[in-house]
Amino acid sequence: MDKILVCGSFIFFLTIAPLNGLFHAWFVVVVLARELLVQGIRSAAEASGIPFGANFWGKQKTLIQNITVGTAICTAAHFEGVRWTELLTEGWMWATLASTVVSGVAYVSIARKVLSRGA
Repeated sequence: MDKILVCGSFIFFLTIAPLNGLFHAWFVVVVLARELLVQGIRSAAEASGIPFGANFWGKQKTLIQNITVGTAICTAAHFEGVRWTELLTEGWMWATLASTVVSGVAYVSIARKVLSRGA
């Protein structure tokens, strides 16, 4: 459920000012691709009877994404045009991107090890 809310929020941010100037389509594509990839890996592993729960990197990514969404909503609703809030939101966006990529790479690395043993 949290994935739907976060991804839906990022897609929505592409359509509203001032967030459409901060969030870009390529950013949303990276986040969506990671979520779909990890969900596919998790489904394949669990279908094979291999438990594949969330790890530290995935939990950190979720925390950072949630902070980014909250910061962006506050910026759009209450602080439009206030430069420091836009910079804060942009900083959290870049932190989201970094944590999304790092956690995606971590999951793929773990999946390669786990799924190769299970095959």
